[in-house]
Amino acid sequence: MLSEIHEVGSGAAWTWFRRMAAGCACACALLMLGPLGPWNQAWGYAGSENMQPAQPEELLFGSPHDSRVFRRSCLLCHLLPSPKMHTRGDWPVVVARMRVNMRNFGMKEISDDDAAAIVRFLQDAVAKIKH
Repeated sequence: MLSEIHEVGSGAAWTWFRRMAAGCACACALLMLGPLGPWNQAWGYAGSENMQPAQPEELLFGSPHDSRVFRRSCLLCHLLPSPKMHTRGDWPVVVARMRVNMRNFGMKEISDDDAAAIVRFLQDAVAKIKH
């Protein structure tokens, strides 16, 4: 597998790295929290969705604060979603649904300010990404 990542900037290398990192994160969560923990439910839910993970170049938009909140909050349950998965108008609804999911899984819900920062980041990114 290491021969696949000889080119740092290649798409295949980045895909391989992301898959390995996601697998390690899931395994660590399962080992630390046990089979019935709310985190495992959240990871299982996120893994069952057809999420399109963000590409590195899609994460370069928005304010540094909004970007940090997006990364910190969304990585609690799943890989970072591609901003182009939804329209600018859809992102507020999606983020609201994620807040409900966090509450349903027994996790600490993100604040109104953090939710607004995430929506701002995603809306800014989707407006600037070339489709």
